Amino acid sequence: MLFFIVLLCCCAFAYFWTPPEAFCKWGVEIDVQKYNAHYKERHWVFGAFYKEEIYNHNGDLVYAYLVRPDFSDKQDGKLTRYSYIFTWDGTKCTDGSASSEDPPESNGTNYVGVIDEMKEYRSLSFSHIDDAKWNGQKCMVYYNVNTSAEAYYVDYNGYLIGYVKDLHKYKSTIVKNYTYYSSIAVAMSDFTFDENYGFRCPDDRVFDLPSADFARCAATTTNSILSLVLAFIAFVVIIVF
Repeated sequence: MLFFIVLLCCCAFAYFWTPPEAFCKWGVEIDVQKYNAHYKERHWVFGAFYKEEIYNHNGDLVYAYLVRPDFSDKQDGKLTRYSYIFTWDGTKCTDGSASSEDPPESNGTNYVGVIDEMKEYRSLSFSHIDDAKWNGQKCMVYYNVNTSAEAYYVDYNGYLIGYVKDLHKYKSTIVKNYTYYSSIAVAMSDFTFDENYGFRCPDDRVFDLPSADFARCAATTTNSILSLVLAFIAFVVIIVF
């Protein structure tokens, strides 16, 4: 009985952060700084389309990964391959495939899947939450011990904009900055490889523009944006009144 009382008390003082659902069409740039390492990740998502690029400190592209659901094959009337997966490792381009009798979920790559700190979790609990600023932007900071050990900086819409870990341990310090792309900033050309680096790809279709029909979005981007705006207005009303 005492155990459950303690558990209830702990839960009463816990602060939970649940990231919002990702839009059907969106992107993010993640600036990562570690001990002796600095690089940038860029991610683009449009339903079942997904692309990731990694750039080194000098701004050179060193890795690219692309999922193209518009490349599908059928055998005896059944869908045997719903997408091609292309990878460029800095020197060569390879292609693979993912097979299924059914197409993938229409959400594509979700927000949690792109943000490493979230891992497989859709909700995290913390001991503390405070008002804060990240790169001059007002936000909330979630943490357990202190903001130097590990802290999540979240904007008023619930999106992670900053992450720090082990600031007091020089060789294990991690600092990440997140900058998001709107749906307008994500184009179909983002889901191709550039011939300047991918010229040796086994399938030349990787350079062709895909059709948006294969995105298979469950909801329109307009509806997603409208929901976000309404949520933000509700938040402002709560703060003001």
